[in-house]
Amino acid sequence: VLLSWLFGTVAWGLPMRDANAQADLVAKYQQSIKFQQAGRIEDAIALAEDAERTASSRYGVSNQMSGVLLSHLGNLYRDGGRYAKAEEALKKAVVVFEKGRSPNFNLAQTLTNLGGVYLNQEIFSEAEKLFLRALGIYETLPPGKQRNIARGNGLNNLAVLHAMEGNSKAANGDRSGAEHVYEKAIKDFDEV
Repeated sequence: VLLSWLFGTVAWGLPMRDANAQADLVAKYQQSIKFQQAGRIEDAIALAEDAERTASSRYGVSNQMSGVLLSHLGNLYRDGGRYAKAEEALKKAVVVFEKGRSPNFNLAQTLTNLGGVYLNQEIFSEAEKLFLRALGIYETLPPGKQRNIARGNGLNNLAVLHAMEGNSKAANGDRSGAEHVYEKAIKDFDEV
């Protein structure tokens, strides 16, 4: 989805005189994804950092293309276990996408990814806030397949979050707290 959005940005969002520069950014983005898929995270990060720096310097940090690249970079940092850098990049992308039109699928995806960074670190309350905010955006999408898939994924994220939080509470001897959170997870799964 982000890739198709990026192509849309190249087609109409930036001045045509920059077509070669835009094509170069898209090529770097695509190659970074290929590196990521091949498990070459450090190569993917290096390329994504270069693309993001170029987009930010050429078009400004608040440009939608920069937002897409920051979001991608945040995901790569998370994949590489660099949670502080992932959080920083994803928060910057959130700021960019908050300036966009609603409903904003890219904002919802970035909020979900930032929530995933917190979930990886077992910062459950922050992850839950972001997952709920993303789910709220998914609910505003036009009815249809994309909305249903996004909504289902959002509910699944909440269910996984609550199950993990319950497991954490149980492991720490908080049976009552674990039971309460497990009930939330069951409710989430029922809604999916």
